[in-house]
Amino acid sequence: MSRVRGSLDIACPVEVVFDAVADQRNEPSYNPAMTHANKVTPGPIAVGTTFEATVMSRGSPRPVTIEYTGFERPHRIHSRSVMEGATVDGHIQCDPTPAGTRFSWDWTTWRTPPAQGGRSESTGLFGTHGLPAAGPWDPHLNRIGVPLTTLGLAPRDAVSGAEPFLP
Repeated sequence: MSRVRGSLDIACPVEVVFDAVADQRNEPSYNPAMTHANKVTPGPIAVGTTFEATVMSRGSPRPVTIEYTGFERPHRIHSRSVMEGATVDGHIQCDPTPAGTRFSWDWTTWRTPPAQGGRSESTGLFGTHGLPAAGPWDPHLNRIGVPLTTLGLAPRDAVSGAEPFLP
């Protein structure tokens, strides 16, 4: 088990940040590790909404299913992501600040038994030490090291509270 949590301040209203990250179909535009995402449940995004996505993990494409287990617009989304070798449970939070939004995340990753013929060392979205597998931590970047500016979400110059890994 590993835990990933942190936060950054974004100079955009809470609703804008929340809506951008709530729709997983946007994630491939700012996360190069996610190559595509499709919403597979009908209706508006809410509790029970499910997305099927593909992420690159250790150089290989891997399917992942993301289900929203809690949804409190425009502040909080609880989710569970399941892929071969790993399950990720946690939440994102959007809180208003004088300059925009404090965007925070808290995820716990569990290794799961591999499917028949799978590799037991797979940890899915996160590396073996709980850090995002895509690269080093930079508080001006999103959770996997990609500028949020690709979605029009500009982080403030001062970023606080980043804790990329807590055992």
